[in-house]
This record gives sequence, C-alpha cells and structure tokens, in this order.
Amino acid sequence: MDRTTPTLQTLPVELVRNILSYIQPSDAVRLRLLSTSINCVISSKYFARLNLLRFPRPPVSDADFTKEDDDFFHLPSNYQIVYIALFLQNAHHLDWKSRRRLDTAAFPKALGRLPHLMSLNLSDNLIEGPIPVELMDVDTLKLLILSKNLLSATIPVQIFHLVNLKILDLSYNRLEGTIPREIGHCTELRVLALQHNKLTGSIPRDLNNLTQLRILSLFRNDLSGPVPDVGALLFLEQMLLFKNRLSGPIPPSIRRLPCIQLCDLRYNEDLTCMADPDFDLFAEFDGSNGDEHGGTNASSASSGFGWLDSLLGDHGSGASRGSVPELR
Repeated sequence: MDRTTPTLQTLPVELVRNILSYIQPSDAVRLRLLSTSINCVISSKYFARLNLLRFPRPPVSDADFTKEDDDFFHLPSNYQIVYIALFLQNAHHLDWKSRRRLDTAAFPKALGRLPHLMSLNLSDNLIEGPIPVELMDVDTLKLLILSKNLLSATIPVQIFHLVNLKILDLSYNRLEGTIPREIGHCTELRVLALQHNKLTGSIPRDLNNLTQLRILSLFRNDLSGPVPDVGALLFLEQMLLFKNRLSGPIPPSIRRLPCIQLCDLRYNEDLTCMADPDFDLFAEFDGSNGDEHGGTNASSASSGFGWLDSLLGDHGSGASRGSVPELR
C-alpha cells in the first residue's frame, strides 16, 4: 500500500488555501515561489481576502500608520486592491509618512481606488518610479504630499486635473521634464512645492491662473527662461526660485504684491530689474504693499521653510510634525 507523505501540492486546493491563509500576509506572499500551483492559490483575490481577514488592520484612525500599512507597500497588487476594499474604502485622510522599513517600494496604484480621500501624505517613504496615473482617479484630493522619495520620470499631466487640490508637494524627488501648462487648471492651489528635482524648461505663464496661491517653491531645479510675471497672484507670500538658470528682467509686479513676504531669486544666470536696479535677489518684505525691509536671513528660505505652518497659521502647528491638517 502506497503511504507517500502528502505535500502541499498533493492536498486538495481548498485545504491548502485554508492552511496558507493563517500565515502572516507579508510571509504568505513569499510562498508563491514554491510552485506554480501554490502561486495560483496565493495570487487570487479570493485568497488575498481570506488571508487579510485573518490578520485585519487594527480599528484605528485612517491617518494612523500601522504595521499592516507598512507591509502594504510590499504586497502584490491583488493584495493591495483587497486591502483597500476591506479596510480603507471610506478613508478621508492617509498620513502615511516615514515607513519603518528602510527599503524601496513602488508607488501603490491601488491608492487610486479610494473614492473619498481628501489628503494623502506619503512623504519620506523611499517610493521609487513614476507617479501612477491611477492616482488621478481620486478627484476628491485636496492635499497631496509625495516629497522626499525617489520618484522619477515626468510629472503626469493628469495630476493637474485634480482641480480640488490646495496643496501639492512633489519636492525632493528625481522628477524630470517640464512643468506642464495644465498646472493652470488647479485654481484652488495654495501651495505648489516642486523644489529639489530635475525639472527643465521655462516656468509656464499659466501659473498666473493660480490666484489663491500662497507659496511657490521651485528652487534647486534646472529651470530656464524668464521669471514669471505673477502680478495676478495677490495672495502670494513666498516665491522661492533660487538655484535655477533663470535669466532676463525681474517683473516689477513682484514688489507690488500685497502679501509678499519672501522672494528668493539668487543663484540664477543673469537676472536684472530695470525698473529698480537696487532690487535685492533675496528680499524679505513686511507684507504691506511689498515694502522691502532687508535680505540678510537666508536660512528661512533654504531650511525647508515650514510651508504648512505659514499657510495654515495656528491651525498648522501640528502639520509640520506629520499630522494632516483639516481642509475646508
């Protein structure tokens, strides 16, 4: 009589599925390499649901970053889709900055399946590769922070179809190409932070459509051409364009902006201000009709400048520590 010891490959599929579902999801997905049959079991959304329900996300706030959320970045796409559907379908805010795992991860495309999401913070997560167009399906987004990652390729044009955006921060990445003209569609923007990338080309004139803009930060790129005339941006407080290759005349309208507090145009190629030869390339203003009062404190422009605090006032005091501000 044959008494061959049974293996996972010889057991009924339903039994194998149940056995494997009791293994932590981050470990279970590694078993796909054991055999083709096991890979077929684990790669199904049915198994992903069964497995994730054995190890559910703790009942905490959307914005809290759990161990399960940390593992989410390294789960296969079928797991990520099921994870979103099971635990985060009604999430409004995800404050997922600074993962504990110090390894790179691709941008989870499944985040584009969150129909109610208003704010997403994935800062400092070693996310690499392009920004997925799937994210642009979340047309409820008001705050999108993807800074301090390893994002590459160009800024997708579709990101500027998110017309409800108030804060867009793609700074400190490896983004290339030009700033799309479609940026002018985001007329609700308060903060545009694209600094410390590899952006080239000129700054689009469509920027003047952003009449609610408070902070424009494009420093440390490879932008060329003229400094844009921002005379229509009556709420602009900070304009940080230093360390680019901008040239030509500086628009005199900058000094006349009623709310301007800081303008830094240093370390560009050849900027002149014909209307005011004494215009300082680093200028601080008192915010009253652009009255300049000195240009000696460079640290405020180069240290990261805490733009959420500046934008949100007292209500933003927690924002720089990682909490998600309330957006109205």
